[in-house]
Amino acid sequence: MILDCTIRDGGHLCDWNFSKNFVDEVYNAACKSGVDFFEIGYRMHKKSKGLYSVCPDEILPSGKSKIVVMVNVSDFDINDFSDNCNYFVRVACHYDEVDKGIIACERLKEKGYNVFLHIMNIDMFKGYDLIKNWQNKNIIESLYFADSYGSLTPDKIELYFNKLKDAGYEKISFHGHNNTQLAYANSLK
Repeated sequence: MILDCTIRDGGHLCDWNFSKNFVDEVYNAACKSGVDFFEIGYRMHKKSKGLYSVCPDEILPSGKSKIVVMVNVSDFDINDFSDNCNYFVRVACHYDEVDKGIIACERLKEKGYNVFLHIMNIDMFKGYDLIKNWQNKNIIESLYFADSYGSLTPDKIELYFNKLKDAGYEKISFHGHNNTQLAYANSLK
């Protein structure tokens, strides 16, 4: 499964001030390329940046690629999510916020959303018992882990993947950064 986060991640450079036409063109290209999921932006509780930092439901396109909106658990408010759940939500949490990420995933699932749990800074994460003992782990589409600073090596990717697999996760996804030019090698691993 491929998740394209060009717009969401790229927004860090321009405060998510993309034109709707530009985003629609990138989305259409992703659809033609066979991308499974298109992460269009954030759902920030307080609008402080461009339109794609809040991603109101009415701007979300529809097509072959499934739309994903990311929310940082520190900014999560269930009231920011309508009952219109025709898109996916990726809940991002730092290594020490996973308990809050689990709660956010459960609340979104109760509302009808398909959810991903995304653990940032996996190299600092020590809560494997927490995610292993989570009774509702089957509600998530996938458990993501991130090489947040682009400093992991393929052997570390394998180590963390195996820890998550041993914790009972079947669908595990990886989000790499290329700071040390290892994102491709890490993704292959």
